[in-house]
Amino acid sequence: MNKDMNDATMLPACRSRERGAALIVGLVIMTVLTILAISTMRTSTLELAMAGNAQFHEQAVQLAEIGLQDAVSRIDDRILPLNASDGWLVNFSEVVPAASAGDLGRYDVTISFRETGDPPGGQSKTKIIAHYFEIESTGRSAGRNARSTLRQGFWIPAAT
Repeated sequence: MNKDMNDATMLPACRSRERGAALIVGLVIMTVLTILAISTMRTSTLELAMAGNAQFHEQAVQLAEIGLQDAVSRIDDRILPLNASDGWLVNFSEVVPAASAGDLGRYDVTISFRETGDPPGGQSKTKIIAHYFEIESTGRSAGRNARSTLRQGFWIPAAT
């Protein structure tokens, strides 16, 4: 019986020393873990948005390249005759459909006459005159309105 009394008398003494430190430490650890989880979620969301922006920008670059290729093929096929006079320019736009539904985006092309002068060095041993033109193609993706502009210059010999 003596043993039971000692246990009973020690029990209140142990409880009186407990001050709830485990609860406070647990709450602090849970707060730190919550802040870490929220920070990780925000970082993931930001990285996802950045990846989407990079994808739409790349799509705009590709649309601008398609516009350059379309302009060159129109010139090569003589669909679009060039005119070497000051102020001459041609504009056209195309919408590029997506493989499934909707549109990938569009490109806007401007072809303009720049100047007449000597051709680039090393092009000819005889004296010729060249007409310089510039193609400017702007691709716009359907998503987030990403834009990219590419320019390409070219020259053709002037008719003499």
